[in-house]
Amino acid sequence: MIGNIIAETFVTLSKDHIESRAESCRVPLGVVKTFSEILKDPHLDQRQFWEEIGLSVSATTVRSPGLSFKIDDEVRPLLTLNDHV
Repeated sequence: MIGNIIAETFVTLSKDHIESRAESCRVPLGVVKTFSEILKDPHLDQRQFWEEIGLSVSATTVRSPGLSFKIDDEVRPLLTLNDHV
């Protein structure tokens, strides 16, 4: 019963809206994001969480999680995946 009421309330709202409202009301809540949503997360971009990795088989790069720490804003060289990985 309560589950139906909650579902009817939340179904019309976006994940971002629900997360923002919960945060402003100090309600501990998290949303399940798709991989595409995670790649576009502004908090992860602000923290420079992602790094580009070059693919040796083509001239493209892919976005990958970087190190979980930084030392004095050190800039790491572009990593490349090769046939041996």
